[in-house]
Amino acid sequence: MNSALTAVESARRRLFLGLLYTVWAFTIVYSVLFYVLGAKLALGAEVTGTVVLCPLIWWLEQKRFHLLARLTFIGTCNFLLIYTVSLGFAHQISAEYYYLPATILPFLLFESSKKKGILGSVSGSFLLWVIASVGGSAFVPYEWLPINAPTAIIRDVSFLGAFAASSILLSLFIKTTFQLQQLNQLITPPDPTPEDPVS
Repeated sequence: MNSALTAVESARRRLFLGLLYTVWAFTIVYSVLFYVLGAKLALGAEVTGTVVLCPLIWWLEQKRFHLLARLTFIGTCNFLLIYTVSLGFAHQISAEYYYLPATILPFLLFESSKKKGILGSVSGSFLLWVIASVGGSAFVPYEWLPINAPTAIIRDVSFLGAFAASSILLSLFIKTTFQLQQLNQLITPPDPTPEDPVS
């Protein structure tokens, strides 16, 4: 039973670290891209993710602050890497598409018993999507916004990227759920067989 429980925890940890490393790599790539485009606010968000938050999340996970690491990861994706980047382009690049895969993340990272974590994360994604859809960007200094950025191309990339990310996360969710169910069956002791009544 102990070995099966360890396998469940290990599977969740590998999945989380794989997602973290993937996002970390993308923050590096987008940092270079936004530097070239002169998108200062979006660049600041990506650099903060690369230099500060991704290493912090990794450290929290290594120190076994699993819940805090996952909440920080989801918050980073939702607020910093989606909303702030979208704001850095005056909400003209359709980064809101990425809130769809962001709503799948909590179901991948949290156990079904962590209902508050799942509900809070999904609600946060939805709230930021609404703010980005109806909110303006007039308060952002003009010099922080890119000039003549290829927003039409970035919008297409956002749509395709969000669709690909959603498909990958959904397939991971289905695969992981099936694997964890198999492992949980090894952990959960079978129901005792009722004894036959004495004749």
